[in-house]
Amino acid sequence: MPKPTTHSKPRPKNRKLAARREASTSDRRQYAKQFVEAKQAEVQSWKHNQVYELVDMRKLKVQNYVTGRWVLTVKRNKDGTFEKCKARWVLRGFQDKEGEWLQTDSPTTTRPGFRLQLQSATNNDWDLYHIDLKTAFLQGEAYDMANREIICQLPPEAGYAPHIGAKLLKSAYGLKDAPRKWWNRLDQQLQSY
Repeated sequence: MPKPTTHSKPRPKNRKLAARREASTSDRRQYAKQFVEAKQAEVQSWKHNQVYELVDMRKLKVQNYVTGRWVLTVKRNKDGTFEKCKARWVLRGFQDKEGEWLQTDSPTTTRPGFRLQLQSATNNDWDLYHIDLKTAFLQGEAYDMANREIICQLPPEAGYAPHIGAKLLKSAYGLKDAPRKWWNRLDQQLQSY
């Protein structure tokens, strides 16, 4: 009788295809110094974007606590050579007790719509540009504190005691409403122009 197969994603055989996968154990050893720097940069981006305020969880009755984990990736150029290490502190959104009642949609184009835009650009000889916004989800719309309260775990690299948590003022990576909060802020800004 044949053994049941697991449906895990196969590892890319070609290094060009491996440009966006999570770092392996050997990658973590090889680029240890760069990952430490990437983690510190991520901690600073949370502070810079004023995503949270510190709270002492010993003095609060925490109703909605969400833990997090590091997602470490090695970014590579098109030819497969090392470009940089990237670290994201990602919250475990499935632990969010308020997640079921949130508006989580964010408008994106469909595949046919995207292709239609590309065809229009080609037909009209328009220039196309691509941008990548750093820490976009950390720059989303602020929470209405009367209706949404999340306390999250901070990474050990932030340097706080385990009983210090972060009361989120904005959405963060991993939460179900992060794409919508980012879209709301972008939409407001574009409409103001």
